[in-house]
Formats: sequence, structure tokens, C-alpha cells
Amino acid sequence: MFSKRGNDRKSTLALRLAAGAAFITGSCFLASFAIVYVSLSSTIHQRLDDRLRHEAAELESLIALQGHENVQSAVSGMANAEGTGLVFYRIANRTGEHLAESDTAMWEGLAFDPARATGPLDAPYFETTTLPRDGAPVRVMYFQMASGMVLQAALRQQHELQPLYDLRRVFLVVVTVGLVASCAMGWIAAKRVLRPLDLMTRTAQNIASGNFDDRVSLASDDAELDRLASAFNAMLDRIQSFVRELREMNDSIAHDLRSALTRIQLAAGRLLATRPLSEEQESLAVAVTENATELLGLLDTIMDLSELNTGIVTLPESRVDVDELLRELVELFEMAADEKRVDLSLVSGPDAVVRGDPNRLRRAFANLIDNAVKYTEGGGRIELRTRCDPAAVVVEIQDTGTGIAEDELAHVFTRFYRADKSRGGTGHGLGLSLTDAIVRLHGGTVRVESVKGQGSTFTVTLPQPQVTESV
Repeated sequence: MFSKRGNDRKSTLALRLAAGAAFITGSCFLASFAIVYVSLSSTIHQRLDDRLRHEAAELESLIALQGHENVQSAVSGMANAEGTGLVFYRIANRTGEHLAESDTAMWEGLAFDPARATGPLDAPYFETTTLPRDGAPVRVMYFQMASGMVLQAALRQQHELQPLYDLRRVFLVVVTVGLVASCAMGWIAAKRVLRPLDLMTRTAQNIASGNFDDRVSLASDDAELDRLASAFNAMLDRIQSFVRELREMNDSIAHDLRSALTRIQLAAGRLLATRPLSEEQESLAVAVTENATELLGLLDTIMDLSELNTGIVTLPESRVDVDELLRELVELFEMAADEKRVDLSLVSGPDAVVRGDPNRLRRAFANLIDNAVKYTEGGGRIELRTRCDPAAVVVEIQDTGTGIAEDELAHVFTRFYRADKSRGGTGHGLGLSLTDAIVRLHGGTVRVESVKGQGSTFTVTLPQPQVTESV
């Protein structure tokens, strides 16, 4: 599961890097296109404007040569020479009254506003519009002739703007190909960059599973990655050394404590065997023996819990019949339950079989049952239920005991935490921590639901691998 999450995060990072490369490439393409497009568009419009000025100057000269009474003839002649579908001329007086215009068949709907002719030919007014008839783009120029008449000259831009249309099509193709290529190259580059991180992740996972001798092995041409790998391996060497020293120290302390407690226990036992003893001496000797035994058990529990929390415990793959295991525990705790007048029962489910360590699982469930018996008053009830969910065995241990306060539920599996000290008892707050560690070692979970004064329900979920049993 951890590996899957790591791969998902790596794929997400690679995808983000590839998307970033595509974004940068697309932005560069877009900026380049904008610069080329604006430059080309400006050049085309400047060329159109120069052409309109030149033809308007020729028309003005022709009118001056032929006389104002022949304005219509001059306008028609100029338009016919250029092509009436390509150019259009219109002349009006200052009040807007039309004096002459070329063929309007292809120019219907072209607006005319004499107020825009505010300057002479060397300072004309230009605008770009479209014809209502066919939506064709048109470049329009207004200027005031020397005679005071207003000249409107219009030129279709379709052929002139064709390079811009071609540029757009080329841009779409180039951008599409470029984005696909940049995504592919970005993905490949990201995978190559993330490969050392993937190796480090796998190494960290192996170390987390107990293989402290694993190291990152990189045969890379990148000095930066080699330095990172070297630093990572150096850190692992320090951690391994620290863990080894800590484990040796813990083993030494545990051995010394166990030896001392055993000697105290034996000494108290020999004292009890010495007769006669006064009542006070015998009571003290028994107390010493019992406390030494309790401390030895506590020491064993702490060592087991520490070993489980390191994650380096090798789990056997034994077949464990959970129903049979619980049935044995019910028989074991039945006498203690009867003494408190507590009803202890088991409701079995079919095929409640898992793989793991039967002794550790027995200890985990024993802790839960022991707590249930300890905190359930006389006349109460404890019910164990098993059922099989898809790919999992679920065990519920429900009691009608004193329950746990809501603000303490999040801490019940914390080491040395005892919920509601006022309930009494001789525990040290390690039983539930040990149970949680054992269940997690088997790939399962344990959770608790409780209401103060109404009892608790502990639910253990263990994976149930599909194993084919040999006949």
C-alpha cells in the first residue's frame, strides 16, 4: 500500500513536470505567434493604407484634370480599372450629399460618415469594418479633398489577409505537435530525474521493513544525484549505527533487570521455604515474589512492544482459525467471568481464518477480553462476534461495562495511557498498545466505540488472503 501511494505521488509529480514543460512550450509558441502575427498584420495594413492613399491621390488628380462636372465618370473609370468588386469610391459634399460613387452591387450596406474626413490626404482617417452582405473584411479611408469634397475609398482585404489566415493554420498545427512533443519529452525527462528518488523510496521502504543493510546504488552521470545518494547512504549508516547501539543497550538493560528481578524472586522464594516465618515476614516475602513476577511480565511486555514497533518482526504464515482461538480464550476467562457474575459468550461466523502468528494473536485478543471482564460489573454481558467481510475477518468484543469517556477514546491505544484512573485496576496502560501493535503487524486495524456508562465495543479487522488449502 505504501509503495502504491509512493508510485502515485511519483506519477503525479512526473505529470506535473510534463504539464509544466507543455505550459512553458505553449507559452513560448503563443508569445512567438503573437509577435509574428502583430508584426505581419501591421505590415499588411500599412501596405493597404499606402495603396489607398496612392489610388485616392490618382483619383483626386483625375477629377482635377477632367473637371468637377465629370466626377462620376472619373470615379467609375478608376473603379472599373481596379475592379468594382475589389475597390469602391464615394464622393460627397460637406453636408454628406452623394455626388458620385462607383458600382455598389458588391458594396451594399457599407456605412458612410463624412464627419470622419477631418484632414487632407496626408492625414486621412482609416478604419477596418465588414460588409453586411457577405461579412468580408474591408479597409476604409476618409479624407477631405482640396476642393472641399469628401472622398471615401474602400478596399477588400481578403486576399491581402490570406497570409494571416495561413499563419493561424500553421500555428495550430505547430502548437499541437509541439505540445504533444513537449509533453512526451517532459514526461521522459521527469521520469529520468525522479528515478533516483524512486530508488531512495524503495530503499527507505526496505529499511522500514527491517532490512537495515540496504543502500541506494546509483550509476549516474549527474554529480548532484551522486552527492544526494552519498548523503542519503551516510544518513542510513548513522541511523543503522544508532539503532544497533540502541538495541544493544536495550538488550543489556533488559538482561540486567531480568537477572536482578529473577534473583529477587528466587531469594523471596527461598525465604518462603525457610520455616518458621512470622506472619509479617511471610506477607512481605509473598508481596516481593508477586511484585517481582509482575515486573518481569511488565518488562517482557515493554520489550515485545518495542520489538513490534520497530517493524522488523518476521511474521510466520501459520493458518489461524480465529473462531477456535476465541473459543479457547472464552474457556480460559470463563471462570473469572463467572466469579463476577458476568455472562461471556461467543457468536461464531463461518470460515474465520487468517494467516499469521497464533501466539501473538491470542495475546492480543486476550488483552481485549481481560479488559472487558475487568471493567464489566456483575450482571453484565460480554459478547464476542466474528464475521467475514470481503477479504477480511472482523472480530467484535462488546461489553456492558463502565465504558470510556469520549475525550479519552483517541488515547486508549497510546503506550502507558490508562483511561479513567478512577476505575482502579492494576494495569500499566500497555495492554491495548500491545494489541494495536500486534494487529497492525498482521496488516489489520483495531478501533473502539464506547459510551461512558454503557459499555465498549472493540472491533478488530484482519486481512483474509485467498489461500488454496491442500487436501
